Amino acid sequence: MEYALGTSDREPGPGEAFDLARTTGGSLILTYPWNPAADDVSIAIESSPDLEHWDTTNPWTATAREAPTGGPVRVTVTSQPGMARHQFVRLRVTTRG
Repeated sequence: MEYALGTSDREPGPGEAFDLARTTGGSLILTYPWNPAADDVSIAIESSPDLEHWDTTNPWTATAREAPTGGPVRVTVTSQPGMARHQFVRLRVTTRG
């Protein structure tokens, strides 16, 4: 996870912040750090109404990428409208291969 997000596993602390917001149309907007050099892993965004059943079928669209000096890229993605009112969101990192 640290490798994929470009954060340090040797420095405790919050690291790069994740932001999650909901639009008036019901879409979720997620912003997270990303390490572009980690091209051997993929990141999937999953959502769940109950922390038990996770869904990857709601397509997320990348809407912005920022590359601040000296830090990982910040990626912003937006879900399709109409997600349930209460949702949990997580990132799943897997090795490509």
